[in-house]
Order: sequence, then C-alpha cells, then structure tokens
Amino acid sequence: YDQVGLARRGQLHQRIGLRLEAGYGARAGEIAAQLAVHFERSGATAQAVHYAQQAADNAARRNAHYEASTALRKGLALLATLAESPERSQHELALLLTLGELLRTTQGVGAPDVGDAYTRAYTLAQQVGETRQRGQALQGLSRFHLVQAQLRLAGELCQQYCDLASEKHDQTL
Repeated sequence: YDQVGLARRGQLHQRIGLRLEAGYGARAGEIAAQLAVHFERSGATAQAVHYAQQAADNAARRNAHYEASTALRKGLALLATLAESPERSQHELALLLTLGELLRTTQGVGAPDVGDAYTRAYTLAQQVGETRQRGQALQGLSRFHLVQAQLRLAGELCQQYCDLASEKHDQTL
C-alpha cells in the first residue's frame, strides 16, 4: 500500500467504495463506516460525510455512543473542508444536533462539549434550520445553561422555545 502513489491510492479507494456501494445496494448503510473511510481517502468528501453520519446512526442504534460520537466528529471535520453553502450548513446542523444528544447521554447535560455542540447548532438553526431543528437547538442549549446555573440565559432560551412553538402552532414542540 505504501508503495502505491497517493493519486493511485485515491483512485483505488474511489473504485472500492463505488463497488462496495453498488454491491450492497440498498443495504450499503450496513457498511457505512467502511464506505466513509474509502470515500474520505479518495477525496469524495460529500460521500464520506454521508456515510460517516450513517455509521454514527448505526453505532447509536447499538448503544455504541463513543463510536457514534467519533463518526459524527469525523463527519464534522470533513464538512469543515467543504465550501460554505446552505446545504453544508444544513448537514452540519443535523450532525451537531445528533452529536449534542449523544454527548448529553455520555457526558451529562452540563458538559462543555454539549454546550459547544448546541451553541453552534443554535447559530446554524437560526440561519438554515427548520422549526423542529430550531426547537431542538433551543431545548438543548437551554438545558445546558440551566444545569450550568445560568438561570437568566436558560429562561430566555426557554422563552424563545415557547415563542417558537406558539408562533408555528406546533403541538410537538
């Protein structure tokens, strides 16, 4: 492997990834972690991010929270290499909301990483988020600040959450 040039390695990873994807068809998500690696090494960043998120979802379903958060962080790192766009921001928001939930479970509501994830998610949700995503970001961030005993800020965020639910007439919020 080390004797193969970087360009050729990238081509091989691309071909392997495409072949595995085609071979597994609709079940490609089962090998999402493997596909993410091949597409990352081939330079197909968008595909790598897609499969990193699927790998995280697979790991979370198995309660493998560490592996899930590792895959999500990898996906976020790959996203950071792409040009700014609404699609990139939307994808980053989805990854951050999932990561925030996982970190709340593994590290606790008041962990700094939880606050970081929800703070960034809140910023993105205001720009590109749907109502549900804005609500998730507000809820996660308000809980973080409540546990941090930042009651005034937590209250303001809770009020924004209630206003959002009232404004959108969304019973699920």
